[in-house]
Amino acid sequence: LPPRALLMASELVYIRAGVVAVDEEKRSDLLFRSLQLLAALDEEETLCVERAMRLRELMDACAHRLAPEDYMACARFFLAGEKYDHCEDAIFLAIEEARENAHLIIQGRKMLNDMLMLPENALLSGGLTRQEVMEAIEDLEAWEKS
Repeated sequence: LPPRALLMASELVYIRAGVVAVDEEKRSDLLFRSLQLLAALDEEETLCVERAMRLRELMDACAHRLAPEDYMACARFFLAGEKYDHCEDAIFLAIEEARENAHLIIQGRKMLNDMLMLPENALLSGGLTRQEVMEAIEDLEAWEKS
């Protein structure tokens, strides 16, 4: 589906979860599907900026069922949406959930290194300082060695 169609599908599923879902399990299924559809838009920077708070809401609502790959999809979305603090959180949640996390550490380090290339004011507006990004990279390296 094209990006706007994915966004609309995500929103319709989200609305359905709030209005039509008859039980908590069905509601959870719909919210999880909405998250997956929305997170798939990580290459659409404008949409990522506009819908970052919705994705964060969905992450919180679906935390009990997110797999490492879901968290990494959210991290990519937050990186594109300039919500660097949420990106960092999602990276570490993915690594914590994974049994085998070497590939996630590599992906996470790349995203954090991409953040280091940004001007300090961009990082600050996204919720992190350069020092916090460097500390997160150090934490990933320590995790990799353990």
